[in-house]
Amino acid sequence: MIDAADKVVVDDERAMEVFQQSRQRHQAPADAWHRRTDEINCIDCAEIIPPARLEAMPRTKRCVRCAADVERR
Repeated sequence: MIDAADKVVVDDERAMEVFQQSRQRHQAPADAWHRRTDEINCIDCAEIIPPARLEAMPRTKRCVRCAADVERR
């Protein structure tokens, strides 16, 4: 017979499993993106975007200079 305390433990364990599965599904695309960022070129000037910028803004497609130009427009 399962009492209320056992049910809470079972529910917590199941919630943690669901959370970890969801996290793994969402983390995989981000990890793949980071693996591709070793050498990404700016879409405007074709210069290589520095790794530090890619680390700070993983989905950026412009170097700092071109991004600033776009923001000024």
